[in-house]
Amino acid sequence: MEAEQAFVGGLIDVYSITDNLDIVFNDEGLINSLEPRVVVLGENVDSEGGIRELKEIIHGDCFICRHDDGGNFVSIREEDVKTIQHFVKAIISVHADVIIIKE
Repeated sequence: MEAEQAFVGGLIDVYSITDNLDIVFNDEGLINSLEPRVVVLGENVDSEGGIRELKEIIHGDCFICRHDDGGNFVSIREEDVKTIQHFVKAIISVHADVIIIKE
């Protein structure tokens, strides 16, 4: 746990991207005004596939991993990459209430 806390720069929080994949981030990133780094998106909410629900904004350093049955963080698998690319997007910039992401 100490290595994870050192990486994110504080206490950790975990957001489940899927049943198998988690994003680990600084629990106080937002209140400590850390830079927003990534967004987690949901599935398409329109029939044309152009609009997706914003699930989470992650502030500060973070990492993505799997977890085992005991709740321990473990490495992602090659087959996880497409899922991560689908749900997690890097933030390019923020202007007022508009977040520009890298697709």
